[in-house]
Amino acid sequence: MIPVCRLFTAFAISWIGCASLPAQISVLTCVPSANPPVVRVEGITERVGDALITCSGGNPSAQISGNLTVFADAAVTNRLSGNILNGVSLTYDNGAGPRATVPASLFSSSAIAFNNVSFTLSATGGVTLRLSNLRLNVTGFARVQNTPLSLYMGFNPSNVLFLSSAQFTVAYARSGLYTGTSGKLIRSVYGSPAPDNTASFSAFISAGTSFTSTRLTEGFADAFQPATSYANLMADNGHRFLIHYSGFPEGSRLYLPDFVAGSDAARSTAGGDFGAPATGGNYVPSAAGSLLLSRVKGASVQGAGGAPAAAPAAATSFDSMSEVPLDSSGSGSAVYEVMDANNAIQESAQFPTFLVLARSSISAPVETSEAVSFAAVSTAGIATSTDPIPRFLASVPLADCVIVGDCAAKYNPALFVDTTPLLYSGQSGAGNQVQYFVVNNQSGGVMRWTATIHYAKGSGWIKLYPDSGVNGARVRVDAFPATLEPGIYQAIITIDAGPIAGQKNVPVSLIVNPVPPPAITSVLNAASFATGPVSPGSLATLMGARFRGKSVSVTFDGLPATVLFSNDAQINVLVPPALAGKTTAQLVITVDGQSSAPQTIALAAFSPAIFPGGVLNEDNSVNSAANPAAPGSMLQIYATGLSGSGAISVQLNGSSVDSPAYAGPAPGLIGVQQVNELIQAGGDLTVCGLSTCSP
Repeated sequence: MIPVCRLFTAFAISWIGCASLPAQISVLTCVPSANPPVVRVEGITERVGDALITCSGGNPSAQISGNLTVFADAAVTNRLSGNILNGVSLTYDNGAGPRATVPASLFSSSAIAFNNVSFTLSATGGVTLRLSNLRLNVTGFARVQNTPLSLYMGFNPSNVLFLSSAQFTVAYARSGLYTGTSGKLIRSVYGSPAPDNTASFSAFISAGTSFTSTRLTEGFADAFQPATSYANLMADNGHRFLIHYSGFPEGSRLYLPDFVAGSDAARSTAGGDFGAPATGGNYVPSAAGSLLLSRVKGASVQGAGGAPAAAPAAATSFDSMSEVPLDSSGSGSAVYEVMDANNAIQESAQFPTFLVLARSSISAPVETSEAVSFAAVSTAGIATSTDPIPRFLASVPLADCVIVGDCAAKYNPALFVDTTPLLYSGQSGAGNQVQYFVVNNQSGGVMRWTATIHYAKGSGWIKLYPDSGVNGARVRVDAFPATLEPGIYQAIITIDAGPIAGQKNVPVSLIVNPVPPPAITSVLNAASFATGPVSPGSLATLMGARFRGKSVSVTFDGLPATVLFSNDAQINVLVPPALAGKTTAQLVITVDGQSSAPQTIALAAFSPAIFPGGVLNEDNSVNSAANPAAPGSMLQIYATGLSGSGAISVQLNGSSVDSPAYAGPAPGLIGVQQVNELIQAGGDLTVCGLSTCSP
């Protein structure tokens, strides 16, 4: 007889099994098949359908031995003990009932092997093999479509057992979890009250505690299964849901129902914001089952471990609540497990999350978030010895209103915002400008919203009041150009009313115009405010506009002058003494980097003027007609413009008097000159520098 060889190839793994085929032995022909279930595409450890291998045509009561290798188009994720895959079994039935064969070992990340398997054929030369409880990581498949998952098989030696079809479908993958949220939890300074007596469902509703409802909906019938179901054979628990909260301010307390009765319960749990009346729910056990979720206490932040409360054995109304522990960052999580379900219909369950927060415990709204997924979440996508079963890849579920059929329901809020762009224009340093836009709920329910600012340029130049609310408000928008450099600033105000009511954007533009440079209108003697030349080393007053700023400087021919006083329209300076001998100078005022046009001013060695109230009697009182100096007493005269080189004199009634007792800088007074003169009689007093005099 000529030797027969068969080549088996799957996922780049191949072998050739060759053996001499005796004439008296018939080749056993086997047909693989399965009843493929729908599995969750979010699942890492999804149990696929059992594979049946129906064989015939062998020699009666013959003993068959060899190696069976099974390849999958996804990673195998049963739990490992050494290299043995727990739970995976291969049995044979030759008419005497199922009998176990050898354990399954991990051949590669996506293949298993039954080595040295042996079984006896029936008296008619047939046998049925069953491969059971294989788990695969299906997270890499399409999310919505019913994507087939296949197995590939090969037997060595191939001249003993022939597989008529090496590839067959064992499951279809699609999204198992869809969610809906009625809105975001309010985070305003108004807070949220706690019940007066007990933390029960009915008490929270009566107290008016802020809440938002979360809805979990099956992507297909039997997507949510309890621990006793087909999908969870030899698993750690039934299907679970992880609800993760974050961003809550200090002092926040969150509460959830201990049990959640689903959509097919006697009375489903509801907060009242998805159309159904607010109730803790009522559950009645039945043969068909109805969806029931139980809080899992002691679970990890990934949703593994811990234990749920058992499902009631009799009809029960639910009212109990328990708190969600939050850490110092305002984050926390809760876990629910499926305790009962009806595998024949598509079910959903909703639960409110209540927020207790003291009034004025925060000064401004804060951003919070809620994320929902199957649990336990994990990134362990291959077979391991310790990771939980079932486990899931964390992913954002699709919206469930299409499945439930309430995308346009009147009990859902609908956000309206006047989105007309807000346009502002002003100069750097100018005050705030105010405009408004309107937020409204155009449908039913309670619409909780928040407004946040997203800056395209700069930051902090917009303030909102209020920046959160319930249903409607007129929002004030202040734009502040004061600290901004000239340019065009843009931002978007996003009003977020949750996934159902939606979001709206209000564009904001602020044009900040450059401030015109300072302008000089006149240069005056600081004592008399008279126009004319000014003297180096003496005081001058500069009049004009736009002199106010963080940085104000004055130069004469590039020489810095000492600024003694400034406001928006006036600057008092000491004219640089180094200008002595010049008759003109270029005056420039610079405010915050912007300079005035240069202005030519006249200079003189002397430009005297006595300050108002600048003549003092010997006792330091101000000289006046009502307070004359005594004959023979010393007058003190304070002036400016006498800083030049040359003789300083005093005239009384136009006639010179004795040479001053003192003429020079006034001690401690910048740019001020002092003249002391002994006076024998009254009259009009004049001080002179050389021939230039001033009364």
